[in-house]
Amino acid sequence: MRTKSLIVALALGCLWLIQGLERRCFAKPQAAEISFPDQIRPGNVFVDPEPVEIRAAVGTGTTVEWSVTDYKDQKIASGATNVSERQVTIAPGVNGRGFYLLHLTAKASGKVTGEAVTSYTVLRPADVSKMPDSKFGVMTHFAQGMPTDVIPLIAKAGIANVRDEHYWNALEKVPGKFDFTADKDRFTRYMAALAEAHVTPLAVMSFANPLYDHGDTPFTPEGDAAYANYCASVLAHYGSQIHAVEIWNEYNGSFCKGAALKDRPRFYTQMLKAAYTRIKAEHPDVTVVGGALVKIPMPYIEKLFKQGALDSMDAIAVHPYQATPEGVEREVGDLLELMKTFNHGQTKPIWVTETGSFTDRSVSRAENASYLVRMYTLLLTQPQVARIYWYLLRDYREFKTMGLLHADDDPMGRYTPTMAYTAYANLIDRLDKASFVRRENTDSRTRVYQFEKGGQSVWVCWSTFKETRLALAAGAPIQQIDMVGGEKSLAPEAGRIFVDVGEQPIYLVADKGVVTQMSEVARADRIIADSVDDFAGKSGTGNWSYYWYESNGDGSAPYVPANVQPMNFEPTRGDWDDCWRGPGEYLDLSQAGTNPAARGGKQLWTVRRWTSDTSGPIHLLCHVSRSDPHGDGVTVKVFVDGKPLRSEPFLPTESRDIDLSFDVSKGAQVDFAVTPGPKTDSLYDGTGFRATLLTALK
Repeated sequence: MRTKSLIVALALGCLWLIQGLERRCFAKPQAAEISFPDQIRPGNVFVDPEPVEIRAAVGTGTTVEWSVTDYKDQKIASGATNVSERQVTIAPGVNGRGFYLLHLTAKASGKVTGEAVTSYTVLRPADVSKMPDSKFGVMTHFAQGMPTDVIPLIAKAGIANVRDEHYWNALEKVPGKFDFTADKDRFTRYMAALAEAHVTPLAVMSFANPLYDHGDTPFTPEGDAAYANYCASVLAHYGSQIHAVEIWNEYNGSFCKGAALKDRPRFYTQMLKAAYTRIKAEHPDVTVVGGALVKIPMPYIEKLFKQGALDSMDAIAVHPYQATPEGVEREVGDLLELMKTFNHGQTKPIWVTETGSFTDRSVSRAENASYLVRMYTLLLTQPQVARIYWYLLRDYREFKTMGLLHADDDPMGRYTPTMAYTAYANLIDRLDKASFVRRENTDSRTRVYQFEKGGQSVWVCWSTFKETRLALAAGAPIQQIDMVGGEKSLAPEAGRIFVDVGEQPIYLVADKGVVTQMSEVARADRIIADSVDDFAGKSGTGNWSYYWYESNGDGSAPYVPANVQPMNFEPTRGDWDDCWRGPGEYLDLSQAGTNPAARGGKQLWTVRRWTSDTSGPIHLLCHVSRSDPHGDGVTVKVFVDGKPLRSEPFLPTESRDIDLSFDVSKGAQVDFAVTPGPKTDSLYDGTGFRATLLTALK
């Protein structure tokens, strides 16, 4: 399959899951001489004040040397433990709240016989039975056979909600008759396990049934009525356990086929109306979540609303998959305004039923943890966002880096935590039932969001560009909490507290009124242009223009900037969004990504052009992100007035920054080109791209 941009590729990652693509494993290889078959606590998830003990099986060796690293990859403890009966139990003595990696080296007669690493976490206690209105959830795949022994780890993290499915074609194999013992009773078994753990399910009503409409997505009144009957039957079977249902999944993405493709907004609205009418007649208290949207595709949503879909939903479901979380709050704001237009000035709740990231392939997954905290914080600034589900609970099939937990067969141990799991638990602990107050007035690269909870002020802080410093006027000590729950006290000196803030979010907590002022110490530079923040559908806005360019077969021909051709701003296939498009099906350029192409043996590049309105030195930082393991990679080129400044290839899963300094004159044209790589293979070339241009403060 071919991606159109990194954002689309990221969204499609989750769309492909049920289609059974080839399983891919990105887990770090480990020697079989050390393994973790017998966990003292499932998943190595400990709850404060439980003592930490990790058990390992050792094939060969008499001693195991070990060390513990924290979430910043700093060694904080080490030791050696003797092996007894091919087994060792490590008590590292590091029991404080947080996320840790335990590194093991087995030795015999001074020689290394095996190495391994596992993770563990220490959390604050959580009781989901006392969190009936929690906004926090996670996507699972119990309907596909995922083992249910992982459910206690959902509750331990304070995650009160899960999202899963009851497949229509599995339940109704004879018209009008529903068998909930089908497929080895997997549906009722996982629902019973969720009930026992006090975790609330959101039931996704999916997908087509071969008994109706030729097995395609419902498109006739008979098919819609049958779908509505399926929804009502599921609710009748489970009674009060299901409080909400989601009508289909990603209808504007991959999960629509047949005649409904001709007019998705119309056929979805027809099906939604039939289901809503039936559900409300028999189960008026059940929340019906409509929309079934991947991303937040405004052109498509407007078509839905024009069909009357908003009248047949209690809440709308969106899946904001994007390269970086920043900006999602603007998209949500646009959606709210559109709702007001079609709903007499009123909005309806927004349910983010999927969001996540699979770009982080490190052992600890610190990038995914940071992404999670930033995405959730931005969504929580919008009071209308009523529920947020992370995708995914645990690594699964080809999505080996999307889980909060590792897989059941991972070499690090069954369901061992990633840093994202700990970060999520800590975020829930800090922000459950918190009310958003404001974003503090800072440089645009600095994000500081204030919440209030239980008589305290809580600030979530991070920087999208290098480290910065905050200055607080405070009359008493405050608490600084890192991303995974570690705490330290900060005492004022002469009434001031200074806090360094980087790309990993931190929390600042103080009793209300203790902090009387918060400001940012001035940075040494300022942003004069940013390709994401300045993106627009009108060429020339913010001095940015959008083009495509035809080169030779390997991209080696001299670049001629005068030969660029303008792109058109138009809807993508399937109405995912509006973006800049060139000739061919996949040549496009979106706010946070792009997809080059090829035609007739020649490369087709995408080109963003910034025309300088200043003269002098420029510091350029380009962040390029690639996440799809397929294809042969891309090349990113930077030109100033046609002069090549940098040309860098990026492998399929490679992400890094391009850091340049150069001089420009007023009116200079800085072109950012993305090519299909070494040849004309443009398969899987979706690339995340952000160019930030800075200059020193004057």
